[in-house]
Amino acid sequence: MSSHAILSLRAPKHGAEWETLRASLRDRFGAEFLPIEEAAGQAIEHLSELPEGHVQRNATALELIRDAHRIGLTKRHLERLGQVAAPGRPEMLLEAADRLGWAGGRRAFEDGDADHVPRGEHDRGSSAQRSANTRFAEYAVSQDLIAHESMLDEPVCAGELVQGGHATKIYGRFEMVAKIEEMRYPTDPQNWPACSWFFIAMTLQGSKASLAMPDNVNGKAYRATFEELVGIDGFLTVRTSLATRYFVGADSVGMEFDLAPGLHGDGKIDVDHGYLLAEKHPTDQTKVVVTSEKTLSFVGLDDVPFTFLCEFGWIDMMRAMAQCRAPAGGSP
Repeated sequence: MSSHAILSLRAPKHGAEWETLRASLRDRFGAEFLPIEEAAGQAIEHLSELPEGHVQRNATALELIRDAHRIGLTKRHLERLGQVAAPGRPEMLLEAADRLGWAGGRRAFEDGDADHVPRGEHDRGSSAQRSANTRFAEYAVSQDLIAHESMLDEPVCAGELVQGGHATKIYGRFEMVAKIEEMRYPTDPQNWPACSWFFIAMTLQGSKASLAMPDNVNGKAYRATFEELVGIDGFLTVRTSLATRYFVGADSVGMEFDLAPGLHGDGKIDVDHGYLLAEKHPTDQTKVVVTSEKTLSFVGLDDVPFTFLCEFGWIDMMRAMAQCRAPAGGSP
């Protein structure tokens, strides 16, 4: 239910662009996004229950703070999110209000009369808002609120219909400050449930087969089939069997996947293939470049253009997953 709440909060951020998704959920599943107040309460409660420093807790809370004026969150929600993202750091909210250029700045938090964060000049897509988001990201990094975060690049996300309109291809790319060794954990598909709310389970089918050099510099690269369970637990899920190849090179790590031959999961998807790749930046040795591509088709949903996945939060999810690290004491 918490994932449903987070998606429900993202919906007003994108407005009419999500109407196709709203209609599909209503017509096919009898479901609808939650009201903002209910969704905010559920999301904040779920994030509060995660351990301090958990990548999903911090990244998601900071994303909601950054987009609060587009979503329609109140001062009360922001105060609670500030405690989730940075316990004991209420000044983060005041600084964020100033740096984002919200009308009234920190008075929106200090005065009891200004409960709702104003909308207006800084709506989605304006250069002023992009600049404000960058300033907030830089502030968050300087205060150690987000580990390995960098929003100095311009992320790319694009969707197009392929195979005569039967399938959708989604491509995403961004840069971030990280070492290539740190990307071994988040690019390994068996770790995805620990790195993203979207991946409910990745269950190994059979055994792994080790890869050979040079795609196995640390001895942990493999081929394997996983049963992937993704979606919103208890609301809308998809179960698929994927043949995967996880490789670890000296300058790049990543994985590629396709539907496993003869295995069809729950039958909701008939096309699902792509890759996730992290490479050393060509000119900046402190950064990596993360790219992904996924081509998919849902059975019986050819009339739904899934090119909206960029607005669905594709880059947000990629970035949060890329920040995921092995638990303390674990091996990357």
